[in-house]
Amino acid sequence: MTYKPKRNAALLLSLALLTGCASSVKPSTAQIPPPPAELMAPEDLNGSYLESVQIILQDWRKRLTDWRARS
Repeated sequence: MTYKPKRNAALLLSLALLTGCASSVKPSTAQIPPPPAELMAPEDLNGSYLESVQIILQDWRKRLTDWRARS
């Protein structure tokens, strides 16, 4: 009997792959945690949508300007 490492390696690899496919164990499902409560709370809509967007944009503009001045 002669030793053929490539043939043996290919045989072992194919057996390992087939064994994994034939497994009857179901894969575990990931449990996704619920989002934080503050994200699920309804937004405060006292002002108009346009006003709230303008406030957010002004805040970002100020942050970027401050960041640029520091660097």
